[in-house]
Amino acid sequence: MSYKEFSLKIAPIKSVSPSRFLGLQKCALREIWGLSNSPLLPSLPYNYFGKLVHLMFENSSNGIVNGLPALEAFWAIELDKIEREMKSDELAAHFLPLSKWIKNFHVKRQICFKHSLKLFENIALHKINDGQSALTTYTGPELQLKTLDGKIAGKVDFIRDNGFGIEIIDYKTGAIFEDDGVIKADYKVQLKIYAGIYHEVYNELPSKLIVVGLNGEEYPIDFTKNECAELLLGARKLFDDIDSCIKNKNSSELFAQPSLDNCKYCQYRSACQKYWQNMPASGLFCDLRGKVKDIVPVLNGTISIVLDNDNEDIRIRGINKECHKFYNFIIGDDVMVFNLRLDANATFTTTATTTFY
Repeated sequence: MSYKEFSLKIAPIKSVSPSRFLGLQKCALREIWGLSNSPLLPSLPYNYFGKLVHLMFENSSNGIVNGLPALEAFWAIELDKIEREMKSDELAAHFLPLSKWIKNFHVKRQICFKHSLKLFENIALHKINDGQSALTTYTGPELQLKTLDGKIAGKVDFIRDNGFGIEIIDYKTGAIFEDDGVIKADYKVQLKIYAGIYHEVYNELPSKLIVVGLNGEEYPIDFTKNECAELLLGARKLFDDIDSCIKNKNSSELFAQPSLDNCKYCQYRSACQKYWQNMPASGLFCDLRGKVKDIVPVLNGTISIVLDNDNEDIRIRGINKECHKFYNFIIGDDVMVFNLRLDANATFTTTATTTFY
């Protein structure tokens, strides 16, 4: 069969970000493609909402947005920008308006405002009173940290001095904990690498690493100096290994590590030959490919198709031109389909993120 082929760029990496370190370890190809190519599969609406909330936190902690009226105006402006960006993206346009797709949108908005106001109020603690530091002095929001050799670099949401030592703070707008109640490994590793960078550059180990949730709650992370140093060393080695492979023009497949965890939310798996080669014939996450055998218009305006998948007929229901990246099928086309749902009667149904190639 002849499926659509993608030509994705692989460009040299300038540095490894602490926030992407574990992602690069799990599947370097996904992260490398993401640096130089537009996504091939849709992002979830919550990712756009998270971007909006993070902008609110960033600008409040910078002292740019002051007071509730300013917050409301800033929210409206940035939401409009994000929705216009989504409207121009065929993979995201059907997620408009964003408020329709985010559960308890207006409640989350008010929580965001409350926390943003608190962040702005805390800026006052940055001031020096009578020549002495206040109880908590902020050394800066949105500060860039990078190692002396520039190989590891990223932007920290907030760094503050609590009078007893430096605190590195990271804002998260999604779930912070794993199912077992432990803070997600990605978040812990990210902050520990930042601590390692801070120690290398300023010869001072932070006293606290903190994750802050949408509700404003602070969750400390335990760490040691050795942990931070070892992770920083590992990040450097990872940079050197990937940089060498890219400069030697090694096959992109060397970077791919297909697995349930790595591929589940990958927006580039449609271009990854190793993904198809190492997955079951029906694909994981209800991804399928096959030859179009039949096309059936349905009275509700949707379309149903039958795919010949390794001599097995598979029906896909609910195809809607308004909701899915779609082209006009003809019988005999070789098609790849991503993000389907398998019903109890063994029929596949489209979802909001279903994409066809």
